[in-house]
Amino acid sequence: MNGRIIVTDEFVRGFTSPVPDRQNNVQVYGTRYENGVVVASFSRKVFATEQLDASLVGCAPWKFSIGLNRLSPQGHLFHHSQTPVHRQVCINQCIV
Repeated sequence: MNGRIIVTDEFVRGFTSPVPDRQNNVQVYGTRYENGVVVASFSRKVFATEQLDASLVGCAPWKFSIGLNRLSPQGHLFHHSQTPVHRQVCINQCIV
C-alpha cells in the first residue's frame, strides 16, 4: 500500500474476506520488493494462542496468494487476481 508491504494477523475460513485478529501476534522482521518478488520475514508462535488461530504443529493445508492483488484505501485485499497455490505444509518436517 503506497509502496509499503504490510503483514497482518488475520483469520479466514472459506471463500470470504479475512477478519483481523483481536491481537496481532505476528512479529515482522523485515520486508522488501526485489526483482519483482515480495519478500517478508516474520514469525508467529507455533502453538495457537487465540481461539481462531490455527496450530502450526504437524501438517496443515496452506494457501499462498500469488500475483498482485488490488487493495482498498484501508489496505484490505480485494478478491485475488489469480487462484492461490494450495500446499500441504509440515512445519515439524520442513516439508512444503
